[in-house]
Amino acid sequence: MQRQRRQRRPVKQLTNMQPIVAIAGATGTGKTAIAISIAKQTGAALLPLDQLHRYAHLQEGTGLDVEGLRQVDHYGYQILSPWEVSGPEKYIQWLKSALDLVASKRPVVIEGGCTSYLYKILTSQDDPILKRIRIVAIATSPAEPLNLQRIRERWCAKRVQAIIEETKALEVKGFISAAGLPLLQLCEHLWTHPEYDDPTLAWAIRISARMYCPSFLASKGHLSVEMASERIVSNVLDIQRYQDARLRSVLPGQRVFEESQMPQLIGDLVTFLSGNEIP
Repeated sequence: MQRQRRQRRPVKQLTNMQPIVAIAGATGTGKTAIAISIAKQTGAALLPLDQLHRYAHLQEGTGLDVEGLRQVDHYGYQILSPWEVSGPEKYIQWLKSALDLVASKRPVVIEGGCTSYLYKILTSQDDPILKRIRIVAIATSPAEPLNLQRIRERWCAKRVQAIIEETKALEVKGFISAAGLPLLQLCEHLWTHPEYDDPTLAWAIRISARMYCPSFLASKGHLSVEMASERIVSNVLDIQRYQDARLRSVLPGQRVFEESQMPQLIGDLVTFLSGNEIP
């Protein structure tokens, strides 16, 4: 009896894939604004490379650019329950299926600052879909006083008041509670968070505790808005340093771009996403 030939998966989808760019960067480097600008110029769809931006109900505390996202087609933002743990493996599975669908029709810009997601992409380069991603990163300014000034301007008292109001809404929804405060305070100072089930504090709040812990304390009258703002600014600066160091450690130097290189980088990425190779 003649053995039946095993059918191979068609490669049509891969050969017809549009260009894909990933723009990484620490918080406060302007990567999202740049990604949105490039997407508007090229008709690209936007996908998240940020763990927090994938969770529903979290906007103010995660710095989600809701207005900017309205200006472009985007997929994968705010699709997860705050209770769901979404590590790199789950993200990669989702990303591959999203690229398989979206990149067959239009160019794609992936943007965000989650270094564990980025590392997983880098270590999965044997995958035919993921190896098509052109990865760049935006560095923070070497002048730390300038970084601090920009963080203060972004996370001002008005913005922190909005986070406090969002925190109150999150409490009403049951994602955060007074009973979960000890765990929340612990998570504010951790980079790796406990994954055990705890009905008092959702996973998404744990990993964003550097914003939501000060705002929760302020919502209960334990901190003034000004004190919460200062604590958040300090926490965001710590996040920026951590992300920048991680990005520089996992990416070659020629893939990390300084602020002065932004005009050239944007032009190159627009050219690339428009179907033309860049040197």
